[in-house]
Amino acid sequence: MVHRSTGCFLAGVTGPGITASGEALLASVSDDPYDVRTFLRIKNTAGVQSHIGTELVSMSEHTLLERGYFCKPGETTRGINEAGLAFTCAMVFENESAEHTGAPT
Repeated sequence: MVHRSTGCFLAGVTGPGITASGEALLASVSDDPYDVRTFLRIKNTAGVQSHIGTELVSMSEHTLLERGYFCKPGETTRGINEAGLAFTCAMVFENESAEHTGAPT
């Protein structure tokens, strides 16, 4: 049984043989329909490592917080800091109706 859901997809791999250099890979993508736009931001804050990341901006009349998202305006949700630590996050809407509970089929 396949259930349609909305949310993001994350992928990460690490260990010998994954890449030629042995470095880890981290990826994320947002699903359609997607009425949120992504903007690249460079963040330089005194006392912490700088990072480059993406800021999500709602294209509807409602803010991301009003729509149930976890991020606030100006926050980055995916990126990498100056030490090379990459980060990503996802939002997934779970269907908790009676027909979707229990073990997968």
